[in-house]
Amino acid sequence: AECGCHLSSNQKKGSKYIENREILLAGIPIWPLFGSFLMWIRPRSLTRSLFLRLVASCYAMAFTSLYIQIPGLYGKNGVSPVHKNNDGRSDSFWDRPTLVWLVVDLLGISHEHSLDLMCIVGTLISCVSIFVRGFLGGKMGFLLNWILYLSLYQVGGRFLWFQWDILLLEVGFLCILVAPFREDGKSRPWDRLNMECVRWLLFRMMFANGLVKLTSECPSWWNLTAMPLHYESQCIPTPASWFTFNLLPESFHKFSVAWTFMIEIPMTFLFYAPTVGLRRFSYSQQIFLMIIIMVTGNYNFFNFLFMALCISLSDDSWWNKALRTKRHFLVRFVFSCFNISVILSLVTGFVYYFMNDKYEFEIQFKLKELKHFIAITTSFGIAVAAFFFLLSILEMIILIINSLKQGFFTFLQNLYWGSIYGLMAAGIFIKSVPVFVGGLDGAIMPPIIAQMDTTILDRLDSFHLVNSYGLFRRMTGVGGRPEVVILGSDDRQNWEEYQFLYKPGNITAMPRYVLPHQPRLDWQMWFIALQGKFNLDRWFVTMCHRFLQGQRTVLDLLDRRNNPFDKRAPPKYLKAHLYHYHFTTSSEDITKQWWTRELIDPEFINIIDEPTIKNYLDKIDSSPQVTEMRTNQSLKKSLNWLRVRTNEFEPHIVVWTLSMLYLPVISKIVFGWIRIF
Repeated sequence: AECGCHLSSNQKKGSKYIENREILLAGIPIWPLFGSFLMWIRPRSLTRSLFLRLVASCYAMAFTSLYIQIPGLYGKNGVSPVHKNNDGRSDSFWDRPTLVWLVVDLLGISHEHSLDLMCIVGTLISCVSIFVRGFLGGKMGFLLNWILYLSLYQVGGRFLWFQWDILLLEVGFLCILVAPFREDGKSRPWDRLNMECVRWLLFRMMFANGLVKLTSECPSWWNLTAMPLHYESQCIPTPASWFTFNLLPESFHKFSVAWTFMIEIPMTFLFYAPTVGLRRFSYSQQIFLMIIIMVTGNYNFFNFLFMALCISLSDDSWWNKALRTKRHFLVRFVFSCFNISVILSLVTGFVYYFMNDKYEFEIQFKLKELKHFIAITTSFGIAVAAFFFLLSILEMIILIINSLKQGFFTFLQNLYWGSIYGLMAAGIFIKSVPVFVGGLDGAIMPPIIAQMDTTILDRLDSFHLVNSYGLFRRMTGVGGRPEVVILGSDDRQNWEEYQFLYKPGNITAMPRYVLPHQPRLDWQMWFIALQGKFNLDRWFVTMCHRFLQGQRTVLDLLDRRNNPFDKRAPPKYLKAHLYHYHFTTSSEDITKQWWTRELIDPEFINIIDEPTIKNYLDKIDSSPQVTEMRTNQSLKKSLNWLRVRTNEFEPHIVVWTLSMLYLPVISKIVFGWIRIF
């Protein structure tokens, strides 16, 4: 197993990381070479533990949220039955890594129950990883969770094709590296190197998120008018979205967009700032931005996962004041002056690039200048990250050499594991650079990376170890947020609307807070509406068929209390309208309605009946019939019992209830930035 660096009693009191800084190599002191370097090494065991616990919380949220929706999404009578996706058995594990088919065959349960079981096991392992130290709180727990979520992702289809799903997979793999075999609170020589991989991911994701908004040439981003559109047109708005949309002036909305660009682009370089003060400043800005996003939008576990990544900017001294080094007054003064000068430079740059001569918010650079900026800063960012990777490797080597004081066997163990972690970190960095550069228009690939043969690393693409990111490239909802409204009728004359649980539909219904739950059907309905026309998406056609059949598992994903056909037979006919929704204005009475809407396409779907839609699905259904194995009746009954108990509550209530267990961990991150200064 890995060998930790044993901590002295003085370190536990917070005085120093290593009490005896004399480094011995074969009995010969080499203090002049490395001794002074140890003075700058900070422990990261607390940082590591905090990061792992928050990611485990995100895993628990993701598994729980998905579990609630499995029957309606992937069940035998769901909108995208997983048992019809049987072609996965013919794929090699390297092409499509998933354990779903193996669980079905070994346990003798249905495909739907196998997904249930994997989500339940994942939630339980996540809870153990949060609260219990030891075996499952270490590598094994995170390895199991990563395998389980990857297995679900591979069969989940478009309902799991979100950037936060692949982000959770990438972060989850890094957690396997970061976590010790047993979480015992001890520092390891490679802690900083592994957390450096996390910091590099944070930089790549945030830097790309900022730049793609501009390289997409979206007028809303370039005109700094995106925020009101965002509040109104995002998938699931909140009540705060309405108030922010209505009560804040246009100048503040433009300031919000401009400052968001500052946080997402130049401030990401402060992740690698040489002073703690600047890293804390950048950390506080990132967390503040994420809190605002949480208040004004429902983005499930993504917000908390991003906060977990931000922990990579810290060391243990951020969370334990006793570990902070007391510097001489002159040193503190110089550092403070440097920090202030950098922050003032950012403010000056903000005024120069985002305000015109009349002190109105307006972008003052052109696309050509932006691409020149991207070419320079991307290369600079890669070089800085590479430097800190090398610095982390140097720190690891020094600490491994220092472990000779604990015995030669300990040294060999640390050398072995250090070599593995070093190679894996190098592989992650080499693989991630082309992915990062390829996602940015105008970025230049470093020649040393371009010349490398990454054939072996490319074979791992199906495991989603490295991914490209870029949220909200173009703003939607210009002219109104599109919404598809489905209506049912028994006589083709009187039509009644189906109401979804969370997405806008009823104009008098108040928007809801549902995070960290992600209602995946509501999200896909948002994408269907953005298309502007009906494209015969198979899952959507199947959903309409389930409505006409009155399938309870699918209807449970909707608002059961306002389902017009809940207490009677399903409708004989179905159709869909396309509307444009707008927030009501502050001058209107929101006690009566939160939205106004305009009918755009009354024939988004023409009138259809059950036989017609069934014939269409039969024609396009090329999957072979699968005989569901149900030999394990006891396990089936247990899973069904838990499903019945869970269905007694609304989905977000279940997720909220379990999330209360993780609140102490989350609150430490959310509110910790207030007092780290």
